[in-house]
Parts: sequence; C-alpha cells; structure tokens
Amino acid sequence: MKKTLSLAVALASCSVAAAGVLSFPDYTKSTDGNETFASLFPGQTFSYDEGVVYFTVTMNFSNPTNPGVLDTSGSFGGWSHSAGDVFGQLWEQSNIGFNYYGNKDLGSPATAIPMDTDFTLVLEYDLGVSGSADPGTVKVWLDPALGTGSTPVADYDEPTNTWNAGVIDSNGFTFRRGNGSENVITFSNMALYDNGDSPFAVASVPEPSSSVLIGLSGLSLLSRRRRR
Repeated sequence: MKKTLSLAVALASCSVAAAGVLSFPDYTKSTDGNETFASLFPGQTFSYDEGVVYFTVTMNFSNPTNPGVLDTSGSFGGWSHSAGDVFGQLWEQSNIGFNYYGNKDLGSPATAIPMDTDFTLVLEYDLGVSGSADPGTVKVWLDPALGTGSTPVADYDEPTNTWNAGVIDSNGFTFRRGNGSENVITFSNMALYDNGDSPFAVASVPEPSSSVLIGLSGLSLLSRRRRR
C-alpha cells in the first residue's frame, strides 16, 4: 500500500495547474435576479484594469415547465460582465446574442438558442494600459475551436465600439435571469486567462521533474530485485 501511495504521489507531482488560468465551479441559475461571482465564489476574487484577459463560459438552457421550449415571453437571461449587458438570451428573443452597444445576434446567420444543448462563448477583453486614454475593446466568439494553437476570426470584433468600464472584476461578472422566466440556465467550463494565456493556445503537458523520474526509477529497480 505504501508503494502504491508513493507512486501516486510521485505521479501527482507531475501535474501542474496552468499558470494564469482561474477556473470556476459550475452554476445553475433557476431564480430571477442578479448574482455576482463575488457573492457566489468568494474565494476566487479577481480584478483587472489593464492587459488582455480571456473569459470562457458554456451555457445550457432548459425549461422544466415546458420541456424543449425556450421561454421568450418577457424573459431574458445569461451571463453579464458589467451592469446593463447580457450574453445569452436578450429580452424576449430566441437567438444567441448580447447587449453591448445595442442588441447583437451571434453567428452568421443568427443562431437560435439550442434547448438542452451546450454552446460556448469566448470573450477577449483588451483593457489597454491602466491610466491611459485607451478605453479598451471586446471580442466575442461563438463555439470556437479551443486549444488548437490558432485564434479564429471573432464573431464580434468592432474596434470603434470602445469599452469604457476600465476594469473587469468579480463584482461585475454576474449571472442574470429576469421577469419570471421559465428558463433554467446552467453555466459550466468557466475560466479566466491572463498573463499571456489564451483558451486558443495548445495546452501544454508539464514534463516530469528529474526528482520524480529518479523516484520512479528507484521503484522500478526495487520491483525487479523482488521478482528475482
């Protein structure tokens, strides 16, 4: 048992969390109102006022009251990065969209919100340099291929629509649902990437350290001696 535990510990030490990536647990929004990341995930606070930051989120809409039917009667819901916007379902609409410099559909042609099916949004925040005149911009991708080593063309990229929030943080990131919506929204695969990391980069697998390799070699030699 001790040998198995030692081997497991040695192997576990090979796995290193990616630097510059903050992951969040899944969350299901089944009530009206707004809930911030700061209130739901108090141990994972963040705040950025410069540089490039990516955020990924997967949404799944369901309707327990009328299975398979998206509620569009006075309803809206999804994820928000600051007060007044929403990414997901816009007010009484059925397409995947977001409210940022006006209502915009994502996808070409517009993509209907699929019921009981995942769809993923990736956002790139270019916040510029803190304290400068650069107000920052936002790019949005719908269901892009991740981890390929190349960045596809964004579904929304309008550099003239500058974003003047100045900061993105756990007090602004919010799950939203309103106006008696029947839709239940599950959020998963949520992660923030900073310090040059990107969801489009090829995921690297850390190589075992020399100390781990030496430990594994010792276990192998001990096993051979016992078989003799």
